[in-house]
Amino acid sequence: MAEFGYHTIGAVWANHIPGAFRCGGVAFSPADDGVLDSISVYGRAGGVDITIKLGLYDSADDSFAGGTVESLAFGTIEDWHTAAADGVVHVYAAKIYYIACKQSANQYVYYDDSGGPNDKYVVDAYGNPWPGTAVWTNDGTKKFSMFATYTPGGAPPPSSRALVIGRPPGVYSTKQCITRDFVYI
Repeated sequence: MAEFGYHTIGAVWANHIPGAFRCGGVAFSPADDGVLDSISVYGRAGGVDITIKLGLYDSADDSFAGGTVESLAFGTIEDWHTAAADGVVHVYAAKIYYIACKQSANQYVYYDDSGGPNDKYVVDAYGNPWPGTAVWTNDGTKKFSMFATYTPGGAPPPSSRALVIGRPPGVYSTKQCITRDFVYI
């Protein structure tokens, strides 16, 4: 298992309110292509248990790359909170990702000042699906304590695989020919 993101507990916290989701101004890239396992955030809830969703956005075009399941109970104790990937989410070393966080109620997320790029947010209700393309509003210069874990390797998604037309030698029924005529590599 490998990781990318900011796996450091920030010195100060920011209050993330429901009705918007945020990502730090610094984007991250995995060292290898792979499959997302989970995303973690360091923080606490603002007085009640809450649920959060974490997601990845491609910094090149602000498109949603995938996210986590909504099963994380965020209590009032400061700690790393981790949510599992929602299905198979491919990550690529050639891409640079923003790690975003959506919350059902007030949440305090720790950060350090990046001294550079602006952190970003999108006004969006918690219950909505992640937007396919984020339209960010710039804010401060925060680098939030959030990171993703992934398993290096795995096949790329079908849209980037080469299609080989042909059939291995042998005798096949009509049904077998149909299923064996197209092989992805």
